[in-house]
Amino acid sequence: MSPLKKIILYDGICGFCQKNVQFIIKRDPYGHFQFASLQSSIGQALLNKHQIPNELDSLILINGEKWFDQSSAALRICKDLTGIW
Repeated sequence: MSPLKKIILYDGICGFCQKNVQFIIKRDPYGHFQFASLQSSIGQALLNKHQIPNELDSLILINGEKWFDQSSAALRICKDLTGIW
């Protein structure tokens, strides 16, 4: 059985956020992360499931039953990325 993937929710309207997603994808060769925009039906369902406030519009990491936003999410994401950057 494979471990659960970590899910990154991001603002699908924000160009900077989309560039961050591309940065993560390039440095995630083992496929640790899955992605969904906050505006998508999947993103909204995950916000509801994990009781994440709808007004959050930053990067959100869902890892199991816990979620993290802003710098807490970014630091946890960086821990699983490869390469020198």
